[in-house]
Amino acid sequence: MLVPSERITGRRVAGLLIGFAGVLCVLGVWRGVAGATVAGTLACLGSTASYGATFAYMQRFFAGCSGSAAALSAAQLVCASVELAVVAPALAGLPHWPGVPAAVALLALGALGTGLAYVLNLGVIRAAEPTVASTVTYVIPVWSMAIGAVLLAEPVGWNTVVGGVVVVVGVVVTRFPDRVRVVALPGPRGGHAP
Repeated sequence: MLVPSERITGRRVAGLLIGFAGVLCVLGVWRGVAGATVAGTLACLGSTASYGATFAYMQRFFAGCSGSAAALSAAQLVCASVELAVVAPALAGLPHWPGVPAAVALLALGALGTGLAYVLNLGVIRAAEPTVASTVTYVIPVWSMAIGAVLLAEPVGWNTVVGGVVVVVGVVVTRFPDRVRVVALPGPRGGHAP
């Protein structure tokens, strides 16, 4: 186990499986997708799995480090940028200048989107367990479908709505306490109620 301090319980497994079933419902996997849709579906599932694994990795090797969430997140992003600068030209050739609007958009999305998300992500991992924090990855396909519907006028079927609800149910199930604590109420004369 990547995070030995965290126990796997039936409730957590059930919540994660419910959330995963919701993602499959959102994607409509029973329809037998073809061509580019298969690649998009696999990319969506692969990114979700990668994000989920990252939570456990960060808890084990990163969240316990001293320093602010902003500083640690900046260090992560700088290291990732250096790795990308080395690997990307070898795989895709030298990059070309995209123009000022695209460069500004890239910096804004990188700083406000990814940068802020990393800071919040590390804060959540430090405050909660990684299994609980990782349930947010199930919402990625739901947001992808919602953004596609709003910005690209993609159709929203019943499976998108039902799958989104199932994803939220899965997240809620992982948040239930393992045991319900029974508290004895005081009786009328200082004793305990039967």
